[in-house]
Amino acid sequence: MRLHLRWTEEWEEGASPPVFPSTGGWSAFFNPSARMNLMSHLHSILVVAAWALIGSILLIVGVKLIDLLTPGKLEEHVFKDQNVAAAVVYGCALIAIAIIIASAMH
Repeated sequence: MRLHLRWTEEWEEGASPPVFPSTGGWSAFFNPSARMNLMSHLHSILVVAAWALIGSILLIVGVKLIDLLTPGKLEEHVFKDQNVAAAVVYGCALIAIAIIIASAMH
């Protein structure tokens, strides 16, 4: 890339205008295509964050539903009483619900 330090109304013969790469940095504020690329990346990040939040909420609701369906309080058996069998049930429920949510989102 050639760098021209002096301003002219027309480019010198054989010279090309400077190219702003769309890889980020300050060039995103000067180059419209880079700014659009930046906006599409921000939109993608927000969409992923929203889906992650929805998936986490669904996972918590699913585990609470499993806790209601099992006799006694499953969290109490796992964390307070240190019951290994209850921990296995709790872990399997987490994995199963996560697989279902992930396949539904895909």
